[in-house]
Amino acid sequence: MFKKILCVAALVVASGPAFVSAQDFTFSFDGNAATPTTSVAAGTSSGTLFIFGSADFNQADLNFSADNGAVVALTGGRVYNPGAAGSGTQASTSGGAFTSFDLDNLTATGGRIFATSFLSPGQVPGSGAANFRAGANAFLLAEVDFDIVGEGTANFSFDVGPLGVVNDGAGGFTPSLGTGSLTVEADTPVVPEPSSAVLL
Repeated sequence: MFKKILCVAALVVASGPAFVSAQDFTFSFDGNAATPTTSVAAGTSSGTLFIFGSADFNQADLNFSADNGAVVALTGGRVYNPGAAGSGTQASTSGGAFTSFDLDNLTATGGRIFATSFLSPGQVPGSGAANFRAGANAFLLAEVDFDIVGEGTANFSFDVGPLGVVNDGAGGFTPSLGTGSLTVEADTPVVPEPSSAVLL
């Protein structure tokens, strides 16, 4: 049974790290680097897909999906809440406002990540806190676990949900959305070396 996972992420601080990202929301197969594509050998049983965010926003509603359920089956995940009370992370300079991230509606081929409860506009989730990943130049929002169920390629993509994405108090924006791709290599039979023995 897939589980619903809730996380609370800290909001931006004025001294938070500066960064530039090609997309506002991205997939990666590495928890500390921008690695949107990967290949694994046949026989690999499972893995983790990481979701990063680098845009300022005060509301986000994104669906994510895998296009090939014959290759991967999503099984669960975690969301990060480095700004939770008692976590030891830096408080937001805009009053310590927090938001909740939900990883919801998870099925074998997709799910939803959304946040709608920012108390202040135009915040970056988790900045100045433990979920910033320098190697990816972005903030780790969630991890999604998957089982590998077959060979071939599965492509991952986002689309904007009905609540949309808003990055300030004045209105919305259209975020740039990254994609991911996982290839499970075909199992190549091992051909034995010819025997060096001489038959008499």
